Amino acid sequence: QQALQINPNSIEANYSLATLGVQDAPSQSPNQYVKQLFDDYADKFEQHLVNELHYQTPDLLLRAVKKSIGNKSPPSSVLDFGCGTGLCGPLFRGMASRLIGIDLSPRMVEKAQERNVYDEVLVGDETAICTLAGDGWDLILAADVLVYIGDLSNVFDACKSALKLSGRFAFSIETLSEGGSYALRSSGRYAHSVDYVRDQARIAGLNVSSVEDVVLRQEAGKPMLGNLFILQNRAVNQDGK
Repeated sequence: QQALQINPNSIEANYSLATLGVQDAPSQSPNQYVKQLFDDYADKFEQHLVNELHYQTPDLLLRAVKKSIGNKSPPSSVLDFGCGTGLCGPLFRGMASRLIGIDLSPRMVEKAQERNVYDEVLVGDETAICTLAGDGWDLILAADVLVYIGDLSNVFDACKSALKLSGRFAFSIETLSEGGSYALRSSGRYAHSVDYVRDQARIAGLNVSSVEDVVLRQEAGKPMLGNLFILQNRAVNQDGK
C-alpha cells in the first residue's frame, strides 16, 4: 500500500495486494509481472525447481500424452507453450519433426535455445499461439503455465483455433479443491477446479480425453496437488455444439 502511494500504477504492488485478497484478482497474472519473475529466476530455475522442489510435470505430461496416443501415429508438430528453460524439449523431441518453444520471458527463451533441441524458440504469450499455427499443431503443451492464467477461455479458444482436427492440448493445473472456478493464491499462482476446466473445454469445442490426479512438485515441504488434462480438438456444428 505504501508502494502504491508512491506509484499508483505499480503492477507488482497491485498484483501483490490481489494475492493477499485485499484487491479483486485479475483474470490472469500481468505479463510484466510474469516476465520479470522468470527473467530473475532463469539462472537458478532448474536447480531450484528440479533438485529442491522435485518438479516432475514434463515427465508426467509425456506419460499422459503417450497413453492418450496409444498405437496411433505420434504428433509431428509440437508447440511447447510457456517452455521456460526447455525441460519438455528433450522429452518430446523424439516424436516431433517440428518442435517450437514460446515463452514470455526473454531470459528463459535464451536458456531454452541453449539446449539445441527446438527448431525455434520465440518470445510471446498465448495471443501468439494462433499466429504460429501454420497448418495446425498436432500437440500443444503447457507445463505449469496455466497457473498464471485464471480465466482459461482465451487460451482455450486460441488452442482450438491452432490445433489440427483431433490435435491435442496437454497441460497441468494446480487443483482448486474448495469449489468454484479458479482462485488466485498467495503464491501468485492460480488454482482451477476440474469442473471449471471441463466446462471451458466444452465451450471452446475441445473434448476432455483424459484427466489425472498428480503431485506436481513439493512446496513448503508438502506435495502440490494438481491435475493433468489431455484435451482433443473436435469439429464444431453450426449450432456451436
